[in-house]
Amino acid sequence: MLTPRLIILILHILHVFHYHECNLESIEIPNSVTVIGDGAFSHCESLKKVVIPNSITEINLNTFFACTSLSSIKIPDSVTSIGYSAFQGCTGLTSIEIPDSVTKFDINVFLGCDNVTVYCSSNSEAAKYCEKNGIKFVATDIPDEKEVTKYKCPKCGNLVVEGCSSCENCGTPFNWGAPAQTQVPQKPRYMC
Repeated sequence: MLTPRLIILILHILHVFHYHECNLESIEIPNSVTVIGDGAFSHCESLKKVVIPNSITEINLNTFFACTSLSSIKIPDSVTSIGYSAFQGCTGLTSIEIPDSVTKFDINVFLGCDNVTVYCSSNSEAAKYCEKNGIKFVATDIPDEKEVTKYKCPKCGNLVVEGCSSCENCGTPFNWGAPAQTQVPQKPRYMC
């Protein structure tokens, strides 16, 4: 009979990790694992904590798709790419640390992660991905600087600093008492 412990042992031997629709609440992936299979933890709705080892170089497509209890995760420096919909539907995800080593992001990585904040350096590909996709991020390499919140203009998609009366790009007026669309923190160098 295959038990979860035996499955993990077999996967260690194969160096591929896959645990789709599991009941795990936390897991520390061993260093012997070199690949996390596509969709490995998809729909693991109880999964709250994951520790990814430095032996992993890619977060593949749908790896953590719909892991609704996952609230935070740290991507190790060994990872260079994050695949299609890797964290899509992780509605509980509020914090993710992404190192500069990640230089490739596929589409829909954080689709449906409405409350996520990405922690990354200001000139990283992660910061560029967040800016392009209207995802909130905090630049970790800017010490003691005040975070400035920007919102995505509903008309043209340009980012507008909170407090500005209108979008510089299209002139759309902003009513700051209305509910915000997408917040994107930026360095204070951005002005209206």
